[in-house]
Amino acid sequence: SSHDVVRATSYAKNILLNQFNYRDFINEKDFSLKSISSFSEFNNVCNFIVIGRLKEEGYLDKSSFARERIKYHF
Repeated sequence: SSHDVVRATSYAKNILLNQFNYRDFINEKDFSLKSISSFSEFNNVCNFIVIGRLKEEGYLDKSSFARERIKYHF
């Protein structure tokens, strides 16, 4: 649900990604998969966490890196 997405996004913003590291990453303005992967590895998170935040904040188009998304089946 959209409420779950908001909660997950908030969690990612506040806990999973160091705000200072993220700010530096954004300032680099390199949103290639290679750069995202390096940043993700440095911060010990999966690519889709960083990609999701970049999409949420408008740095990436919503359809960018669709193959990196994890699909859950319930």
